[in-house]
Amino acid sequence: MSRLFVALDLPQELKNQIRELCAFGLPGLAWVDTEQLHLSLRFIGEVNEHEFDRIKTCLLKVQQVSFPLTLRGVGTFPQGKIPWVTT
Repeated sequence: MSRLFVALDLPQELKNQIRELCAFGLPGLAWVDTEQLHLSLRFIGEVNEHEFDRIKTCLLKVQQVSFPLTLRGVGTFPQGKIPWVTT
C-alpha cells in the first residue's frame, strides 16, 4: 500500500526563500528538508499497487503551462490551532 497525494513541485528560488523563513524556528515544529517542499493539491490516501499504477498513468497525461504563484504569509491548519497531519 502507498500513501498518495497530488502536489506541485516548487521552484528552487521559492524553496530557498521558505528555508530562510524556517531558519527562525518555531517551537514544536520540525521542518522537512528543503528539497521535499511542495504545494499539496489533493491527498488521495492509501492505495494498492493496481490503483497506484492507474493513478500514475492518468496523472502523467496531465499537461499544464506554467503559471505565477505568490505566497502571502503563513498560517496553520486547522486555523488558529496547533498544526497537525494525520497519518
